[in-house]
Formats: sequence, structure tokens, C-alpha cells
Amino acid sequence: MIFYGFQEFVTHGFVALMLGATLALILAGTAALMVFILLKWVLVGRLEPGRRPSCWRLVTWILPSAQLFISSVPECLLRLALLLLGANVSSDAFLTMPSWLTALKGGELVTVESQSFLGGLADFALEGEEQLHSVRIRQKCYLGAGSYLDFGCCMDEGASVAALSYLPPRSQLQSARTYLGNPATAHASAWTARNPNVAPDGVGWAEWVWQEVFLSTVQRAISLQPLLLPLFFSFWTKYFFSPASSSSDLRTFATSFCLISIAGYFLGLLLCVVIYWCCVGTLKAICRDWPELTLTKGTGGFHLWKTVMELLLFSRLWTSLLLSTPYFPVFLRLLGARIGKGVNFDEELGLHEPWLLVMGDHCQLGMARLSPHSLEIDGSITLQRLLIGSNVSLLEDATVFGGTQVPDRCVLGSFCRPLKGQHLLAREYHSTPAEPVG
Repeated sequence: MIFYGFQEFVTHGFVALMLGATLALILAGTAALMVFILLKWVLVGRLEPGRRPSCWRLVTWILPSAQLFISSVPECLLRLALLLLGANVSSDAFLTMPSWLTALKGGELVTVESQSFLGGLADFALEGEEQLHSVRIRQKCYLGAGSYLDFGCCMDEGASVAALSYLPPRSQLQSARTYLGNPATAHASAWTARNPNVAPDGVGWAEWVWQEVFLSTVQRAISLQPLLLPLFFSFWTKYFFSPASSSSDLRTFATSFCLISIAGYFLGLLLCVVIYWCCVGTLKAICRDWPELTLTKGTGGFHLWKTVMELLLFSRLWTSLLLSTPYFPVFLRLLGARIGKGVNFDEELGLHEPWLLVMGDHCQLGMARLSPHSLEIDGSITLQRLLIGSNVSLLEDATVFGGTQVPDRCVLGSFCRPLKGQHLLAREYHSTPAEPVG
């Protein structure tokens, strides 16, 4: 009976079904965006700093409710939505999903200028003291992973905020300064003008359509495939109600459905690994300085890196079930990570370049973030090895970037962030930037 279902499953257009489901998911996200834009202009109108419109919360409720669908929308459509909402977000600014959603909510209140970079989970506030506030992020600004700007903040050109840092309300971030900590304090910055060897900002329409429409849509469709594996269940299970498969008995159906669910789960993991290695293998073939890379926006390597990032993000539906088990390190090893024995991952790492991770034995990670990639002063993305020794503990929201080596028996406390390349000893560290205790 199961083999009959598998034969029907393969021979009756499963590939067409997956492609159709991918298109349907993108269209659903697009429809949610259009409904939000329509309701925003009809019920709220133009936003201005000051008193919050009475219907604003009701309208913006659509965005988090439809986040699964909106996250599947290609980046070019998100930029079009921002344009229709009146937001001033440069075409070469780099945003991630939390900041995309906040920018959509804010519309006219949001300005993100050219060459700015908002890292993973970086976000900013629009509300405070029962009022709406504008946010302005000028050229070449940088917000590290998990950083947060409270309401009324303004960043001057070249200002940067380190990962996990918090800026209090109405902070004015000065040009060429780096802000670290919670609350953040200013430090001298090494940020300089963009490297003249990097391609100029302006691109023609043909190149924009190729990169922001075609390539963006293709990479989003590829990365969505593991997320769509639940269709495996519904498509195959219907054959248990077929007269040709004598599965009317409830016990037989339940047993068969459990077997199919288990098979579908492992198929989702397998599909993630296969797509991952196709992208990473291509990246390795086209980049001479493998495995540590420097990628410029618009290049083939940059689009492959973004595809890998989105693939692992959407695959969390499957990988999250492996957390706190001995099998999650095994899964990371399948993706190229070199991990010793006795390592325990309590929460999702946010790790998008597993091939750059080298970790020793008996390490404990609790809601820590490992990020081999970082933004350089010339606007490029640098991927570097992340070396972690044995018997290391990384506590809640500790962050380690590529190019940093954590020695044996080192402890990074909660919200601790070593500077990139900082020389650490076998001691306990706290604060941002990381400082030894005692």
C-alpha cells in the first residue's frame, strides 16, 4: 500500500505541486502586503511624528499575523511595498525581516539611506510615550545583529552600533563613532568612505531587474522548498482513502500516516542538506579564496550566500526539533561544521555558514549567536572562520563573530560580545565589548 502511494506520489506531478505551492506562498504574501497597503491609506492615511492614529495598531496587526507569508515575498516586492507606503529606503540598503516589518509599519516615518546595513534581528522602535516617532539612518550606517534603536533615534553618516547593543530613546549617534553596550556608549570608529574599487552604487534598469527581481525571486523560491514539505503529507495521504488501497481501517491509516510523517521529516532535512551543498559547492567553485570569503553585493557569490542564509532560516521548522539533542551537532557536521563530542545546543544559533565553524569537545551554548560573517568598512561581506576551543560556555545572547578565537575553558557571560579578532584568555568575560572578570 505504501509503495503504491509512493509510486503515485512520484508519478503524479509532485515537482509541479511544489512549484505551484511556492508560487502560491509568494502570492499569499504579496496579497497580504497589498491588503495592508490598502487599509493603511484608507483607514490611517499619511503618518507624521506625533499622536498615533486610532486605527494604526489595527492595521499594522496584519504584518506579524502574516509574517510567514510576507517572509516568502521576494525582496523586490518588499521594496515596492515600502515605496507605495512612502518609506525612504535606499535600493542598496541591506535589511533583514524584523527591520523589514518595522519599516513597513512606519512608512513615511522611516528613512534608511544608501549603503546602510541592518544585521540579523536588528530593529528600531517607532512608538514611545503614546506617540509615533520618525527614525533616520543615514548613509553607510551599520546595526549589528540583535541591536536595537529605541524611539526617536537618529544615526549620522558612518555611525555604527555593535551587536546586541541598545540605544536609549532620542539618541543622536554621531558620525564615525561606534556604539557598544546596554545602554550603548560611544567609541572611536574605524569606518571610512567606501572603497573606490567597489562597483558604483548606481545600476541600470536591466541589471536591477536581473538582480533584484529575477535572482531575488529564484533564491527565495529555492530556499522555501524545505518549508513546503508538509505538502508531502497531504499529497501522499490522500491515497489511503483510495479504493485501490484497502486502508479504510483507522488503525492502518494512523500507522501509515505516522510512517509518512517520519519519512517526510527526514526528507525535509535531506532536501535542506542537498540544496545547501549545491549552493555551497557552487560558491566554492567560483571563489578563489575559499573557505574565507569577501563578497560584494550584486555578485554571484553574494546571491549564493543569501540563498544559503534564507534556506537555513526557512528550514528551522525541521531543525528546531533537533535542538537539545545529540543529533543537532550531527546535522551541523553534515553541513560542513567541525564539532567535537559532548556539545549541547539549547537554542537556535542563527548560524548561516556552518562550514566555517570549528568547535572542540564538551561545549555548552545557551541561546548564543555565532556569526562568521561581518560587514567591512568598504561595504563588502567578509566570511571568516570561527574557532571555539573545548569546555567553552557561551551563555544567553553571547555573540561571537568570525575571525575570533575562543580558547579552551573560556566563559562568555550573558550579552557578552568580544570584538572581532579580540585576543581572549581562558577566563570568564562579561559586558560589551568583552572584559575579563576580576
